[in-house]
Amino acid sequence: MKRKLINIIIALLPNRIKIAVLNSNPKNVIHPSAKIGLSFLDAESIHIGKGAHIGHFVVAKNLRNLYIGKHTRIANSNFIKGFPSNSTRHFLE
Repeated sequence: MKRKLINIIIALLPNRIKIAVLNSNPKNVIHPSAKIGLSFLDAESIHIGKGAHIGHFVVAKNLRNLYIGKHTRIANSNFIKGFPSNSTRHFLE
């Protein structure tokens, strides 16, 4: 719950401050020229390349790694979800 609340607060920050806050985590590498809209990014490590753009209302959650290459664009209103690697529930009937 605490992690989700922190990610929501980060989503509301202006782009430059958001990148600085995200880069304060040593697992994250976000190029200063990247643009991140009003988006919820919940991953253990985030790598965003030069000139990459994430639009508004993108939700990325339950991810171990989020890697977005240079000059990549993710449009508005996308949902990216991972499945926990330590769970086998998905494979049970």
